[in-house]
Amino acid sequence: MKDLSFTHRFVSARCFTQSLLCIKGGAEMRIIMISELQTFVFSFMPELSHPIVSLISVGTELRSEGEYYYDNTYRNLNGYLFQYTLEGKGGLTLSGHKHIIEPRQAFFIKIPSDTMYYSIPGEDWKFIYILIQSDYLDEYYQQIVHKTGNIINLSPDSNIAGLLNDIFNQAK
Repeated sequence: MKDLSFTHRFVSARCFTQSLLCIKGGAEMRIIMISELQTFVFSFMPELSHPIVSLISVGTELRSEGEYYYDNTYRNLNGYLFQYTLEGKGGLTLSGHKHIIEPRQAFFIKIPSDTMYYSIPGEDWKFIYILIQSDYLDEYYQQIVHKTGNIINLSPDSNIAGLLNDIFNQAK
């Protein structure tokens, strides 16, 4: 995000967050960095009435058993999550079928959908992820899932893993 000019900065020690108001190409966007999790949340301002794609968040997280659970059935988000496991294991339920996600595996899901992802008892789970929102990507998502499935085996040296790391590093 080197080309963004920062116009406002707010730090809240209680929440361990840092919020930056940025202007890029005349449009305002708020970036929130959650220090504990190395997660960057992008809240676009109302001036962008209906962007084609919005980056919601990107980050790395380390989650322990029981503290991480998302049921995506009724989430109020028209988004797509790509999450790549770096260390440990996590769980993913797709239409009632449970899967263990291990290092070198990613999952790609639509939100909302009949999916859940969560930490597993006795396991830590370290991952990197990107969450995007769009009303226009469903056809592409369907083609990708048709070719690869929702769970994808990826080498850490793969182009996709490298691109995900690049996006995360640029958000820092």
